[in-house]
Amino acid sequence: MRVIHFSFKVFLLMFLMTNIFSFAEDTQMEVVNKEYQAKLEAIHQDKMKILARWKELPYETISTNSSFKEYIDNIKFQGEALGDLTEDQSEKLQAGLYNMFLAYNQGDLKTYLKFRTPQGPEWKLEYNLLCNWLAKEGKRADTNNENLHLTYETLRDEIILKASGGDYYKDFWLGVCLDSAAMESRLEKIEKNVPLNFGVEIKRISEFSVFTSDIRMTLDKNREEYYRLKKEKKNSEAEKYDYWPMNFSVVENPCFRETAPMRETFRKTHDFLLADVYCFVKRKEPLPAIPILARFYWSESYQNWLPLGFARGYLEKMPDQFPAGSKVILEIF
Repeated sequence: MRVIHFSFKVFLLMFLMTNIFSFAEDTQMEVVNKEYQAKLEAIHQDKMKILARWKELPYETISTNSSFKEYIDNIKFQGEALGDLTEDQSEKLQAGLYNMFLAYNQGDLKTYLKFRTPQGPEWKLEYNLLCNWLAKEGKRADTNNENLHLTYETLRDEIILKASGGDYYKDFWLGVCLDSAAMESRLEKIEKNVPLNFGVEIKRISEFSVFTSDIRMTLDKNREEYYRLKKEKKNSEAEKYDYWPMNFSVVENPCFRETAPMRETFRKTHDFLLADVYCFVKRKEPLPAIPILARFYWSESYQNWLPLGFARGYLEKMPDQFPAGSKVILEIF
């Protein structure tokens, strides 16, 4: 009987200890969960602040009205090679910018192509890339062109129509903030740690550089800043770089290319005048405003600015910037 009583005591003690440990673990887990939820809420609030700053920039409505043309014409260019810019180059760059914003606002093929394939070079489609696209859309296409009896114009129109969601990018961009002073004064450090200076920067390059690598090289400064702040134990400041680093998605595999590739031209000249554009565009609600990077280069052969690179910016860990079903520029450059 004593043995049973003793065993019961041991069992009861073990039961109590197990429950105490379980209660302690549950309590600890509850604390961890609360801390995690508080952190998520803080991150959400940071996101809202960043999006609010982007939304509250002074946007000029994109339109064919004279006021928008005046806005573009009054933008002050900057950069180390600004002195190399002739009056003709300046006017043609203004025209190129104007055409770019209208291309993603007006919603007609003619306006889109005026920007995308400017006068000068002949433009060609990357046929294999286009065939793969059309094949995915359920059309019969193969790379030897035996079974795809479509003209160049039909192919061109088809891919732009598919890429734009069927409306040639009508009202895709509603407004633009291109004023470097406005962006500099209203955005905080995390938005300023970006590849290009705000607005339009004129520069020269003496060796060929890829837009993607230029962007990546500068964005790595985000990580440098993060580790520096961590080292200095400034954790709250560091977390902004940990959770909300700026990132840029570069459009690759363009469908339109010049018949005389820019790389071949570069091998002969070893000198290029670039116009790098960093601005914010306003989109339809509830989509947030986003930063846009675009690169043009001056072609001496054609005496015109030609589109060279494009990237759209966003904040990491923010899928609601590009929700399912929202159209994106799939073949701009």
